[in-house]
Amino acid sequence: MIETKVKLKLDIIKKQMINEYSFTQLAKKGIMKLLIDSLSIEDCNLIQANAVYFFVSLSPASQLKVRVLVPIDSNLIFIDGNCFDEFSEFELTSILLHEIGHSLNPDLKSEKGEFNADDYAVKRGYKKSIISSLLKCIEKWPRQFDKKIHHSRILRLQEDES
Repeated sequence: MIETKVKLKLDIIKKQMINEYSFTQLAKKGIMKLLIDSLSIEDCNLIQANAVYFFVSLSPASQLKVRVLVPIDSNLIFIDGNCFDEFSEFELTSILLHEIGHSLNPDLKSEKGEFNADDYAVKRGYKKSIISSLLKCIEKWPRQFDKKIHHSRILRLQEDES
């Protein structure tokens, strides 16, 4: 029964990969297993129903072959393959879960949207990984991440721990 659920979730999420390279890279890093383990079948169905797609690419630019028909107004979650060495597989999974949270609630903006997306990852067991990934982002890319919103997110998550 458990194996059947895992296979069903894997089949659904695999269909949401823009290309085989994306799936292979996430699987190699161990992120695919963590993602599948953290999502329920209902989560996977929502991802599919909301046209959430994933792709791994390498910055600053990449060419990729799309293997799925991506509907207009789909939600694309881009994962920069160059970050695979910057973050742990848990941190990368938490980042993906956070982005899924945004994709499933696109009308929530600003602080409310960020907190809601964090909560999506937290409910799936990734609170510490969200915090550590934010701290790394602030340290590595201060111009983009050393902002009030990110410090507020960290503070809120840390306060919830006590």
